[in-house]
Amino acid sequence: MKKIYLIVCMISLLSHGYTQNSLSKKIAGEQGLTTQFVQLEESEKVAFNPQRASTIFGLDAGADLILQSKETDKLGFVHYRYKQTYKGFPVENAMYIVHTANARLTGMSGTIVASFDAQKSTG
Repeated sequence: MKKIYLIVCMISLLSHGYTQNSLSKKIAGEQGLTTQFVQLEESEKVAFNPQRASTIFGLDAGADLILQSKETDKLGFVHYRYKQTYKGFPVENAMYIVHTANARLTGMSGTIVASFDAQKSTG
């Protein structure tokens, strides 16, 4: 029984790491910024936890997404609006809207800094 539990835990951790890695690649744009609009294929739609958004998208360690609002539209889609901070300071013009259906990520729009190292090398 302990072996089965251990195997299930390992698979869960590995799939979370894979999801995070694939989402960070999917949203990556130019010069460390995210792509303006990303729509996920059915196979890419993962469970979304609004409190773990910066981890789900694989942002830099000092970066965080602060939930500003949550809206549900007439079709039942839930839209989470985030502002970005870096080491506690607001990132100017950084807004990200996460679109979900049935608590699963369906797409994202807006622009945030995904990699601050890329920003340093271009600035």
